[in-house]
Amino acid sequence: MKTKYVNTKAEMTAFADLQQGETFRTRLTCGCKQNQNRRNGILVVLGEQVTWKLIRCKACTAAIEDTDYVYRLY
Repeated sequence: MKTKYVNTKAEMTAFADLQQGETFRTRLTCGCKQNQNRRNGILVVLGEQVTWKLIRCKACTAAIEDTDYVYRLY
């Protein structure tokens, strides 16, 4: 299962429209350390397997982008 973080619900909808299989909107927990880390999410199911977990969290998206930037520098 792959996990992707996005900033807006519009990005979630656009991603879900491009995927094959069934999509389910739900609440998912993100990687933030705060107490209220239940975020809007989408699960993409293909057959009997969850293939994508999409979570809307601005803090996690920023952390992932910062990490990707550091890796690209080296």
